[in-house]
Amino acid sequence: MFRTRRRKIERLDFILAGAQKSGTTALHYFLSRHPDINMGDQQEIHFFDDDAMFVSGVDYEELHKHYPLVAPSTIAGDCTPSYLYHEPAAERISKYNPKIKLLIILRNPVERAFAHWNMQRFKGREPLDFFDAVREEETRISGAPPADARRFAYVDRGFYGRQLARLFKFFPREQVKVVKFEEFKKDQLKTLASIFSFLGRRPLGTVRIKDRNIVPYERAMNWEERVFLYNLFAEDIGRLHHLESRTPIWVRCKQRFPAKNARALRLKKITPFLGKERRAVLPPVEFQKETSVRLEEPCPNIVDEKFPIDRRPLQPPAILGARNAMETDAVASH
Repeated sequence: MFRTRRRKIERLDFILAGAQKSGTTALHYFLSRHPDINMGDQQEIHFFDDDAMFVSGVDYEELHKHYPLVAPSTIAGDCTPSYLYHEPAAERISKYNPKIKLLIILRNPVERAFAHWNMQRFKGREPLDFFDAVREEETRISGAPPADARRFAYVDRGFYGRQLARLFKFFPREQVKVVKFEEFKKDQLKTLASIFSFLGRRPLGTVRIKDRNIVPYERAMNWEERVFLYNLFAEDIGRLHHLESRTPIWVRCKQRFPAKNARALRLKKITPFLGKERRAVLPPVEFQKETSVRLEEPCPNIVDEKFPIDRRPLQPPAILGARNAMETDAVASH
């Protein structure tokens, strides 16, 4: 029997990045189980978001040392979610390998922000309640080292429009595949098949479906917090609209607040339930008619299919007790 000649990694073939708390740990697990894919000796190598590596002449051996000799047919990848968020990373990656493929996994930014805060609470890193942490976010991350800032960037990491716009300055669309956390969770086999196809590899023969990196929720997001974040992200969702010239897929608030009634609802329903200080920071976001959701129209260049729409009407805080009890049951299995 002849032994297959193995080669040294000279350039990575793909990178998995995206929103934190969006399934990157599970996706890394499945990629690492493929016989023709090598994900290195650790998850989250953090090479391209380590500014110290790029102060002077960059040494890519500091990246490649994490990879063993591989067979000629094996492709190599790195899973570091923060590459999407860290501003210099996209340009650094393009200079390293302009032909590299990028897997970007995203999640509804409202749900992602709350999941991120909950993880920090679970790890004992976050003393503030969610709404207070959101209000203090800009002050906390301003001037902080990138590694520290991103820990508390609950809202800022959810502005996908500007992050993808930055990415597309350096990479053509055909080298980028955006995956939805919601669809990945709903149908892992189908999503994995499309990912392996994008990477030019056969699907795995058998897949053991199992959620990973599960963090228990200490409570559910309430009505006031959810409405506030929908308003906060509305403008950036518009960026996705302009990127793709199609309707963005996260505008759940448009389902609940039709454009003609948006201002009245914001003034009559939302504002009275916000405290004086919180009311002052409510962003003056107008829901534009052109960003109305068309449920039957997917956005194929950003995502494969539309995101599932939560059709439940938002409830005022007066009846939060019963709703929160039901939602707590729901997130317990999250």
